[in-house]
Amino acid sequence: MMSRSSRASIFLVAAAFLFLPGAAANAASWPEPVGESLFQSDFSTCNWTADSISETSCGFRIGTIPIGTYDVSGGVMHIRATKAKDLELNEHHTEIEPKVRTFTKERSANIGSTYWYGLRTYLEDWTSESSWEIIAQWHGMADGEDNTPRNPPVALAVRNGHYLLYVRADSAQATAPKDTANRYDREDTIDLGPIASNTWVDWAFKIKWDPFGTDGSISVWQNGNLIYEEYGQPNTFNDTRGPIWYMGIYKFFSGSNVSERRIRLDDIRVATVGTGDPDSPPDTPEVPAAPELLSAAAVSESSVDIAWQDNSNNEIGFEIQRLEGDSTIWEDAGAVSGDQTAYTDQELSPGTSYKYRVLSFNAAGSSAPSNNKSATTLNGVELRAFGYKKRGYHKVFLTFFGADQTAVDIYRDDNLVESTNEEAFLDEIDKRGRASYRYKVCETADSTICSPEAVIVF
Repeated sequence: MMSRSSRASIFLVAAAFLFLPGAAANAASWPEPVGESLFQSDFSTCNWTADSISETSCGFRIGTIPIGTYDVSGGVMHIRATKAKDLELNEHHTEIEPKVRTFTKERSANIGSTYWYGLRTYLEDWTSESSWEIIAQWHGMADGEDNTPRNPPVALAVRNGHYLLYVRADSAQATAPKDTANRYDREDTIDLGPIASNTWVDWAFKIKWDPFGTDGSISVWQNGNLIYEEYGQPNTFNDTRGPIWYMGIYKFFSGSNVSERRIRLDDIRVATVGTGDPDSPPDTPEVPAAPELLSAAAVSESSVDIAWQDNSNNEIGFEIQRLEGDSTIWEDAGAVSGDQTAYTDQELSPGTSYKYRVLSFNAAGSSAPSNNKSATTLNGVELRAFGYKKRGYHKVFLTFFGADQTAVDIYRDDNLVESTNEEAFLDEIDKRGRASYRYKVCETADSTICSPEAVIVF
């Protein structure tokens, strides 16, 4: 069978496809019929023990060396991964894994079988980075390596402000060693579109596991819209046991510009495919019309407000792009849902010129770009802060630039802690345990010219 991939927008009823509404947490639904339900958890009735290594009250377990924190509040799982802990332990997993008695025998998928997987994700203040960050992965289970996990054959990741689908496959019973050229039969990366930070996103995956490409398939739904599908391609390894599902944060913090990542998870489901589940993909919709950019105006030294006119009725969202200074390469500035026509671009450099354009998109693809508008941020001070611990005591390293005057004042929680002519400062705080601190830097000669606040949480 020839491989096929397409993007399609569909209006789904529960009896036919998987439809997961995107409003508030705990609102997702599951299709009927879908075959046997193997696992489900919405965190609404569990009693999570935050410091537990092997937790089962919510139907999940966490890694044996957790590098972050796990907490259930408001019926939602909150996961936080920290750079300091990652570098200290050289571990990168801050994930949970469905594991209860009724699911144990099925936690490894059967090769050749088809499964529904569903979850909802919420990326908290997720800034763009060039390194990959996995938020859901299906780990292979090798036959000949003491049953330890392989690389994930399928993973949902984030990179450069986009969702990515990684797919690896190998039909050989013994995969070639690491760093071997052409190690896998297949190693592909599929762009699923721009990320949506600080909003719930509903995901559904329908996967038929196949290491040979005879009848393997992957279909991906986002907020009820089919955004990717393929047929007749390999998508796993040639093992007796199929992949195991993990979700959370898997990130290498070495070289990262952020000190932590936070994600929320909810409505996690696994089921087999039932007779009523269709296999044929729906028709591909038309690409939406381009919006018209109406305005771009700087409102501070680090933010610009933009507004546009929606010229189509079939978009599911808008992607905002920008050029900085004399650059000719458009960068992703953010994305919003289809019911929004305004956006604030934040964390910009003071006194810098930016050019903006907007594209509308749906499951069929992105529109042509809008017209361009330019804005120059106000002069001010830019602040960067990184928190870490030494012998348990809190330390915060600050760097700042952009001030018109030489001297600056550094404030912690609105209290002056230092005046300096330097461009960096180490705040050594005589505290341990949990705490949060707010920092800002202002010009000594004009206290109205200040950086945006930076918040450090321990």
